Amino acid sequence: MSKRLGSFFMICLLLVGLAPDTDADIRVVGSASNLELMRNLVIAFGTHTGIPVDLSGPGSIEGIHQLVKRRADLAYISFELTDAHTASGLIGVPYFRDGVAVVVNPSNRKSDLTRA
Repeated sequence: MSKRLGSFFMICLLLVGLAPDTDADIRVVGSASNLELMRNLVIAFGTHTGIPVDLSGPGSIEGIHQLVKRRADLAYISFELTDAHTASGLIGVPYFRDGVAVVVNPSNRKSDLTRA
């Protein structure tokens, strides 16, 4: 089992019993850009544990908002928590790193682009 999947399982297992009153035992909300990865982790988690997880990806800010309002058990976000977030008691645990690339079409008329 990958380290990433193992960490996700551990976090979810700690949340069992703390979920809001929904059909799922765990409610996970967060980043639309990470939704496909989280979907795969949730499928694997459900397969191994039989614990239902409700997953949605309305965005990182909404994930934090729902977590703070106790409408979610876990928020997955695509940025580091701010000092204000951590001061309010939120704890961030990185679960993967993503690469970003900027691709420019060779026929782009902008000529002063540089590699930095």
